[in-house]
Amino acid sequence: MISHRLHATLLVAILLALAGGGSAGTVAQPGVPKPIEVRLQVYLGDKPEGLVPEASWVVACQGKQLRMHIRHIDVLTGDVSPSNIITDATPYRITFHLRGDPALLRRLAAAGPNQLLTLTGFFRTGSRQFLLSAVDGPG
Repeated sequence: MISHRLHATLLVAILLALAGGGSAGTVAQPGVPKPIEVRLQVYLGDKPEGLVPEASWVVACQGKQLRMHIRHIDVLTGDVSPSNIITDATPYRITFHLRGDPALLRRLAAAGPNQLLTLTGFFRTGSRQFLLSAVDGPG
């Protein structure tokens, strides 16, 4: 009886290891895009004089629509380029719906024009949701 339990336990352990269930890391789900972490240098409101933005977007943040001029996009994790992000976002009037810690969202929504802000967050390709994880800059 003990031998049978040992064999069954070993078989389950081997199957879990082969299926990835025994790993400590994240398991990718087939068909679900992995999160992409980006850092955006942005100005809100009117475009500052002399700025040639990589993109100009409108984002939804706490019931407000914010005009955002993207000075630069850095992809921190993920297998897309900044130009892919810009191209994918182009057809949408509201580029992203910002989500995250309410204090961060309030800080962004209250930021004044002509202030360079650095936003860090995550999104998935094909999604209009952006999870804001940091807001750095004036304020």
